[in-house]
Amino acid sequence: MLQELYNHEYYWVIISIISFFTGIIGAMGGSGALILTPVMMITGMPAQMAIGTLKLSSLGMWTIAALKFKQADKIDKTLALPLCLLAVLGGGIGAAIANNIDEKFIYPVIGAVLLILAPLGLMNRKFGIETIETTSLKRIIGFTLFFLVMIFGGFFGGGAGLLVVYTLVGFMGLTALQAHATDTPAWLLLAIVSSAVFVLNDNIDYRLCAELFTGMTAGGWLGTHLAIKGGDRIVKIFVSLSSILIGVKLLWDYIASF
Repeated sequence: MLQELYNHEYYWVIISIISFFTGIIGAMGGSGALILTPVMMITGMPAQMAIGTLKLSSLGMWTIAALKFKQADKIDKTLALPLCLLAVLGGGIGAAIANNIDEKFIYPVIGAVLLILAPLGLMNRKFGIETIETTSLKRIIGFTLFFLVMIFGGFFGGGAGLLVVYTLVGFMGLTALQAHATDTPAWLLLAIVSSAVFVLNDNIDYRLCAELFTGMTAGGWLGTHLAIKGGDRIVKIFVSLSSILIGVKLLWDYIASF
């Protein structure tokens, strides 16, 4: 089925458009993977190859996002290094165990958590808008949660980016824009590590990857620009609304699987 689709120019046009919007969503703090991955799987691509191809395709998007956030001085450098180390370790573990994980039991948990966090964040006007004081205990909890989310992000990660923003805001005291900007170098390293594992396991469609890479990189540039220009309030609203939509989707997919 895939080879037949590859011969139709409309397929590549549709994929380019979807990958562009996926890049915008990802760069603004959302979860574009939940849009693009199902589209790839509908065409008959195995789940692991779809995930692996998307991981490798995201390298350009995360590189552009990290560089633009760095130029705008939005990255908390004291947090970026430990987050990167945890991302490498967690991403490697997640990608390594990808073939042994049944994601459908994890999705409803992630969906429920997102649906709980989104309204709580919206009701608290200061959440994600102002920096808050934190403690050593809260930071330890924050690093632990971040590591667990990175493991999830290594083998799929639908909704993981949203959980990271909530973690960095709630436990590290960052604003919404600071949180997302600071996590971009970690997502870049996670994508590199997990992509390497998928490459070694021959779970990459390189022809499709080239198309997705171009679209996601262009979308990532625009999404990062919009996030920086819109500031904390726009990122907070975007993350909250994305959490509600993705939470509903994850729960619905779980219910529909029965």
